[in-house]
Amino acid sequence: MEFLKTVAVDPPKKPAVSPGVVWKAQVTHPSAVAAIRLHFDRKPLGASPAWRLVVRSSTGAAVETIERTSPIAAGKEFWTAAVPGSTAKVELTVEGDPNATGLVLDRYAVDTTEAKQQGTVGPDQKIPIGQANAAIQRWGHPVARLLIGTQEGALGYCTGFTLNDTLVMTNQHCIANADEARITTVEFGFDANAAQPDRYAVTALEAVDPSLDFAIVRTSGSPGTKHGHVTLDPQRAITRDLALVVVQHPSGLPKMASIADCTVKAPSLVGVGARETDFGHGCDTLPGSSGSPISDSTSGSVVGLHHLGFPPGSANPQNQGVRIAEIVTFLNASAKPIHDELGL
Repeated sequence: MEFLKTVAVDPPKKPAVSPGVVWKAQVTHPSAVAAIRLHFDRKPLGASPAWRLVVRSSTGAAVETIERTSPIAAGKEFWTAAVPGSTAKVELTVEGDPNATGLVLDRYAVDTTEAKQQGTVGPDQKIPIGQANAAIQRWGHPVARLLIGTQEGALGYCTGFTLNDTLVMTNQHCIANADEARITTVEFGFDANAAQPDRYAVTALEAVDPSLDFAIVRTSGSPGTKHGHVTLDPQRAITRDLALVVVQHPSGLPKMASIADCTVKAPSLVGVGARETDFGHGCDTLPGSSGSPISDSTSGSVVGLHHLGFPPGSANPQNQGVRIAEIVTFLNASAKPIHDELGL
């Protein structure tokens, strides 16, 4: 993703004459891109009236509707869904004074990222989630696409998954600090290009550790009540050839599953730190798959957190995941409230 700032475009500085569309805007990137997203700052002036944003493509087709009560709008800022092409249109409907909404369209981002294949071990054998069996589709319900922001203004995709009703786990290299957490969007149900995902804002960074490359954030709303949550299995022995499944959003694409040849290749490897916290696996991934749950193919329980690929031309190509047991041990020692909230 390439981040671009634009001139701020504010709603009109006068009350609406009557309920209805009080403001429209169009943002066009000067060159061809795959998609564009709009960013809104939100600083309500007192009690905010009911409002509705409709985001449209260049053809006028509605891509997303966001209301004051939408989970994505619960924070102080939010990103819209991706609008295909180089142009996005938006219109604001307010039942009252439009100035009181505090909404400001202040920047946008365009998707120019090309996938790199360093996470694919041999031929790419990932399949769309809809082609997986019923059990794997069910295990994939708690898996979300994350739109990640950084302090430097870059944007990118990662994967995450619900641990309970409101907590989501991903990688620390995806969300490193509270500033990045607060401008992250979590999207559930993006299983096909035509899908309209449920979108949630991140409200807090609850636990993070760079040596284990994990982060746990809390979301607005309760996505776990609708989409379910994973079961962690820190007791599962990680043995060579253990059959695995990785449900993921590679390169931010609709949800896919790695099943074929998705096995443990090395039971113990050095992680991003000096300790052997990881295991090697042959499950196909791409950038954007970071933060995916690695599940036992028999039970569906999560035994690892995918986080590393391999360099092009590697003599021993394998991806790496952090053993979930290492993360549970860390939570018990250093983030006890989260450990206890999860009932670990």
